[in-house]
Amino acid sequence: MDKVALFFTGMPGSGKSTAAEILNDYGFKTFELRWIVEREMNKNNINIDTKSIRDFSKSIREKYGNAAVVLIGRDMIIDFASNNNRIAFGGLRSFDEYSEIKSLLKDFRSLLIAIEADPEIRFKRSLSVNKIDKPRTLEEFLEREKAETNFGIIDAMKRADIHITNNYDSIEDFKKELIDRLRSNGVFID
Repeated sequence: MDKVALFFTGMPGSGKSTAAEILNDYGFKTFELRWIVEREMNKNNINIDTKSIRDFSKSIREKYGNAAVVLIGRDMIIDFASNNNRIAFGGLRSFDEYSEIKSLLKDFRSLLIAIEADPEIRFKRSLSVNKIDKPRTLEEFLEREKAETNFGIIDAMKRADIHITNNYDSIEDFKKELIDRLRSNGVFID
């Protein structure tokens, strides 16, 4: 079976993690880039919450550039890829992250996929997710969105190989669109 790495980028609440989870049913293993951030924060005894994640992410990117998360988590990524031939990367924040991981996984076919959704829909979704850094208010949501934009997410979305609009009410409709688009781009999904 071919080695495939799919990278999901998009604004908060667009469906990046959902897309990766859907692919678990098709033999893909999910790797969330936030796991690297959380590992580093734990190593440094930093309490993990919305603000601390945003502040830590900003500080490492100021120090190491927009690929900082990948640079500090190379060992996790390489180890994960050595045990999995089909990977769905969730939470990609910049094209630099994509390029850096792609350089680590030279024997994988890589596709960058932008998941887009209307802001109102994304905010509503973000209220229902079970993540440590989920926003509690519209103000927090907008702050997080601004931070994501500063990390280079818009550039990554513009440069994506595939663009999927996820304004669906049901996960089944989104799943159908995702699988159809991957198949039409030559990704074997059985």
